[in-house]
Formats: sequence, C-alpha cells, structure tokens
Amino acid sequence: MNKQQSDYIREHCRKKSVGQLAGELKLDRKEVQREVRRVLAAGKPAEAAPAGPVKTAEGSGQFRPKKWMHVLAALLVMAFVFVLFSGALSFPFMNWDDPQYVTENPAIRSLSPVNIKAMFFGSYVSIYVPLTILSYAIDYQFSHFDPAGYHLTNVLIHVLSTGLVYALVLLVTGEWLAALGAALLFGIHPVQIESVVWIAERKNVLSSLFFLAAFLSYALSRLRPRRGVLWLTLSAILFVLACLSKPNTVVLPLLLVAFDFSRGLIKKEFPYGGGRYLFFFAGAVVFGLITALIVRGEGKMNYYGGSFGATMVTMMVVMMRYFEILLCPIRQSLLYEFPPYPSVAHPHVALSFFALLVIFAGLAWLAFRRRQTFFWAAWYFIVLLPMLNLIPFPSLMNDRYLYLPLIGFFVFVLLLLIEFAGRKATAAAVFLAVFGFAFLNVKRQAVWSKPENLWLETQSRVETRHQSPYINLGMHYLRQGDTEQAIAQFEKVLTFTQDPKAYDGLGIAYFKRGDLAKSVEYFNRALALAPKAASIHSNLAIVYKEQQNFEGAFAEFREAVEAEPRSPKFRNNLGSVLMELGRNEEAEKEFREVFDIDPDFADGLY
Repeated sequence: MNKQQSDYIREHCRKKSVGQLAGELKLDRKEVQREVRRVLAAGKPAEAAPAGPVKTAEGSGQFRPKKWMHVLAALLVMAFVFVLFSGALSFPFMNWDDPQYVTENPAIRSLSPVNIKAMFFGSYVSIYVPLTILSYAIDYQFSHFDPAGYHLTNVLIHVLSTGLVYALVLLVTGEWLAALGAALLFGIHPVQIESVVWIAERKNVLSSLFFLAAFLSYALSRLRPRRGVLWLTLSAILFVLACLSKPNTVVLPLLLVAFDFSRGLIKKEFPYGGGRYLFFFAGAVVFGLITALIVRGEGKMNYYGGSFGATMVTMMVVMMRYFEILLCPIRQSLLYEFPPYPSVAHPHVALSFFALLVIFAGLAWLAFRRRQTFFWAAWYFIVLLPMLNLIPFPSLMNDRYLYLPLIGFFVFVLLLLIEFAGRKATAAAVFLAVFGFAFLNVKRQAVWSKPENLWLETQSRVETRHQSPYINLGMHYLRQGDTEQAIAQFEKVLTFTQDPKAYDGLGIAYFKRGDLAKSVEYFNRALALAPKAASIHSNLAIVYKEQQNFEGAFAEFREAVEAEPRSPKFRNNLGSVLMELGRNEEAEKEFREVFDIDPDFADGLY
C-alpha cells in the first residue's frame, strides 16, 4: 500500500465500507481493514488527501466519476441498447412456442379470476411461469395480436436489466470501467438476441430482471447495514417474483453465499446468523420441486445418451462451446446438436476435460487468494448450474442459457484486464468488443426477422439431426399458402424420423389441396404416434366435418376437448358439430364455456 492509498483510506474510512475501499483501490480486504483499524485507533482527524486522481497499484492516476456521471453513463448505455434492439419491434410472432404462450393461449385473453387462477395453477410448455403469462395478459389488453407491443415489453425489460448490471457491478467492485464494460457487453452481446427478440422467451428476461434486482438488494443489505433488514426483505420478495417468472433463478441462494464468502462474511453468519439464507434456500427447494414434478409428469426427465454419465461427458464439450460463443459468437444457432460421445477418451471430450481441469484449478487458487475476483467466476458457474443437466433438462445447449452467466464471465475478464493490462488497454478492448458485438448483433437480428430466415439457418446448422426446423418451416409455408414447399419439408423429416407433427403437417397440406382421403390417412398416422395430441384430433375432426361425417367429427372434437379443456377453439368446434347433429342445447352449453374462457372469441360470438 502506497502513501496516496493510505491517505485515501484515512479520508474516506468513516464514509465508506472496507469492501468499497478495497474495491476502489484494488487492495486486499484484510490489508484495508488493518489500515482502517490503525486510523480509527489513532483517533486523529483525517487529513486531506492530495488533490487529483488517486494512485493505484498500477502507479497511474485513476479517474473517479462523480455520481451524476454514473447516472449519465448508465442512461447512455441503456439508450444505446434500446436503439440497437429497436428494429425487433417490427418482427412477427415466431411459430416456435409463441402460439402456446400468446397467439393460441386463452389464459391471456382477459384478467379474470378464472384465467389468473389458470396461470398460477398450470404449466406452459413444460415449465411453471405464472408471472410471465400474467405479463402477456397485460400486454394483450393493449396490443391484442400485434407483436410490436410484446417485442417492446421484452426490449424495455432488457434495457432495465442493463441498467441494473451497471449498478450492481459498480456497487460490488467499485470499478467504474468494469461496470461500464459489463453493462455494454451484457446489453449488446449477440447471444442475448434469442432472449430479447423471441417473444416466448419473455420468461428469461423477466426472471433475470427480478434476479438482478434481488441480488442488488441483498448486496446493499450487506454493504449498507443501516437499512439491512429493509434491503434483505426486498431481496426475498424479488427472489419469489424471479422464480414465478422462470424457475432457473432458484440458484440465487448459492450466489448470495458466494458473495458473502468473497467479502469474508461467512464466519459472521454461521452457525447463528445463517438464518438470513433460510428463506432463500426454502424458496429454491419449493420452486425446484414444482419444476421437477412438472417435467417428470410430462415424461421429459430423460438423460441425454440414456445415463447421467453420458450426459456429463457431453456437457464438458458444451461448456467449452459456451466459452467459444461468448468470446467469438459467429456460428450461433437456435438449436445445437451433439453426438453421443462414448467416453472421456474421445478427443473432443478429453480436450474439454483437461481445459476445464485447468480452469477449476485456477479458480480454486483465486478462492483463497483473490476472493472478490473469484466471486465473478463463481457467478458464471452458479447461474449456469441449472442448465448443466445434473437434473435432466430438455435441451443440452441454447444461447439463452448464457443471458445471466455472461455477466460473471465478462466482469471476471474485465477485472483481470484492468489489473494486468491497465485501464487504457482495457478501455480499448471494451471499445473493440462493443464495435464487433454490435455488428454481429445486427446481423443476428436479421436471422430472427422472419421465420423462414430462422428455420433455414437452423437447418443448415443441425442438418438431419433435428426435425423441428423442417416441421416449423413447413408449418410456416402452410400459413403462406405454399403447400408444395410445405409438403417437401414434412417429407424430408420422414426420411430420417417418424414424427407425428410431420404427418399432421401433411394432413393439413392435403386438406388444403382438397385431397380429403389422403388427409385422413396422414392424420390417423399422426394419432397412432401421438394418440392424445388435441390439435391432431381437432384437425381430423375438421376433415370429417367436411366429409359430412358429423358423428366422426363429434368423437374427434370431444377427444380434443378432453385433452385441452381450456381451449376455446376446440370447444367452439365441438359446439358447431353439435349444432349439425341437432343437439342445440348441448351446443349452446359449449359456446357459453367458450365465453368463460375467452370473452372475445369471435367465432363463438358468431
């Protein structure tokens, strides 16, 4: 510690915490603590520090922005991020989860008690996200089926999160350049596009906003103990809101423990003070169990490759691929596919294993030597933990899984750069990264601007290892009225897998062509593979109705309603066929059920 650093501590030790002083001066916490004790023990008034910038361990002047500069910097970063993503406001809905969450979701049509109950007592696409569904319902009151309103909400949430990143990094590290760099990189990195411009991923940006606010509140409770109880209570509330938006945020308690460890506060907490973590861990267990029960109930809790070991072997390669995408995001994809690696002896796995071994060895050293720097590396791995398939997860890898972990990764890198390369070199690196990532961001957004662009790119990435891009592109062509292109996509799927959605698509295509016999044949093939698929039963019923086979149509519509009783479309169709059968009282009952679910359902009103 040099004289100027010592003088700075003497001047500010009664105004700032030890953690803040250590972060601002890049000194070890214990060293700062000893100096503070020495100053306080001396009981002398603090002497004025020399005018000008404070000298750091680098030996150069350190610029210290004033509070209004931080506010201005955060606002400028947020404005830049908004402008960069403003083009997404013109993007359409995607035919990938957007129908289940928005365009075909009757629960968002009104804010009635019945619908709100359905949001909080049901799952959507195998996940419990009631607060996210509520946010769609609020959007629907203003935008109905205009995607611009939903996109605007997503972008604004992301912009607010960018501001929170600036605030929490500044608070925890005291390093303005790290805060500025982290906020910029978080806001514009191309991996964020999937979360921000995909309406169905509202759950990711919304849960992250509450997660960041919860962590910031907790950090304030530790660094501003005068109002610690207030901040801690607010943190607990925000944690619950985060989990109600998306359950992967259950890892927050681990992050709080890591933060306290990095500040040397763990010893003060255990065994009697550990109660501050109790609510957070209890909440994590509750929301974790809800998610596990939903996934298990839908039969999706299966390990990749058939075993835990096979999954972990593959995840080693996935983790290294994440590092590659963070640093060089030039081959992104909506879907990522990996072959089943036989063992650790495979070259890709072995290389990944040794690389991870070196990384974890370095982190173990940091945990004892440089705890505050170690914390940000811990942030990356802790927040990524739910996506590492320790408990089976439907997908091995996605860009959106890096939305929050990215913060820890880049703050860690920036702190190391500032220490070893200096602020000028770090500022230059941030400028180049922002320029490059902004360019790639715009390029990536163009892929998401139309469903056709997205699915063609995804096909080029996964080839025949995944059927979804072909089925979804086929469905897009059907909506465009191009049955020839649609049939080609569905038939392509059947060359490498038997998928009920491909047969369903072919049934729809031949129905549009007027070939009803072939349409019935394909729908029956689809039902042989997926006997409880409500939409396929409904599609077959429509063909029967066209053939004047009303009894057959009634049976299929009833199957659809039994599978999805909250669907206004299926109930309305059942009512229409009951009218054809002369059963008007039963038909009226079904139509009234439609209004209870969706008061604005036009076909039911007709």
